[in-house]
Amino acid sequence: MRTVNLFGCPCSAPASPAEIEACMLFLARGPGGYTVAINAEKIMMHVRGQGPVREVIGGAALAYPDGAGAVLGIRRLHRLATFKVDMPRLTLELCHEHRLALFLLGASEPNNRLASEQVRLRYPGIRLAGRRNGFFQDSGEVGNLGGDLARLQPDVILVGMGSPRQEILSRKLATELGKGLFVCCGGAIDILSGTRARAPAFMVNHGLEWAYRIASDPRRASRALPLVQFMFKLLFAPGGDG
Repeated sequence: MRTVNLFGCPCSAPASPAEIEACMLFLARGPGGYTVAINAEKIMMHVRGQGPVREVIGGAALAYPDGAGAVLGIRRLHRLATFKVDMPRLTLELCHEHRLALFLLGASEPNNRLASEQVRLRYPGIRLAGRRNGFFQDSGEVGNLGGDLARLQPDVILVGMGSPRQEILSRKLATELGKGLFVCCGGAIDILSGTRARAPAFMVNHGLEWAYRIASDPRRASRALPLVQFMFKLLFAPGGDG
């Protein structure tokens, strides 16, 4: 699968869902690792060297285009056709089709439990290896989680704890275990539980999911600024190598 850079930030440029699926299946059944969703916010944080973003993106087994900004950047800077990867849906369908063992990690205890019930109901091909909410009191609980995962040996761990916390934890656990694909999925477990709505399909398909999130939670408005900054940067960037 092709990998490009967006102002220095690495990102895959899949030509089809089949390319992503093949990569994920290889990682889940082999060396493991963790995924990172690339969007305008992460790209701008990578450009500025903010926090641990460069480190977690650089260590990812799969960094993929998640937002409209990343897709536009790949098209504008590299003249490549690609698409926004719906990673949570793709992950569940892949696990169902190939009867992979899945561990749900994240969200509140009630939402995690509801999400696990939905997995059993909607994806009978998935072997649900276990589940745990995303709240930890201390490092000892993280150690216990690592021990549980080593014992249960899931193929895929769906991690919904918010970024960059989910990526930092996934990198630590993936390094320790050396097996299992950690799929960082933000609020997907809450959505799967039925307690949180996703943006309408029209907005998702036209790169407007960010607008729905802000409308649903105005406190997120400040997070739209990196998208505006990225679009200006992209507008004045020469095409070509990026």
